[in-house]
Amino acid sequence: IPVQPQAATPVVPPPPPLKLSGIAEDEKGQQLQRTAILSSPSGVLLVQEGDVVGDYRVARVESDAIELVKDDGTAVRLTLAR
Repeated sequence: IPVQPQAATPVVPPPPPLKLSGIAEDEKGQQLQRTAILSSPSGVLLVQEGDVVGDYRVARVESDAIELVKDDGTAVRLTLAR
């Protein structure tokens, strides 16, 4: 019986070891500036859009979530636990 080759399963990298603990909001003039509060193995991190965390860049900080993007375009979304 011939063996059918199996399609390769794409390798999905594990998510970063980060947990979104909170979002702080501050008004700077007419602008709303958000800071994400992340828990990591090395401690608490305060990050804003454009900051780099490990292999990820903070692409967006929303009122209840944060989007991280790797150099290869892989995106990870962390949300606040409800």
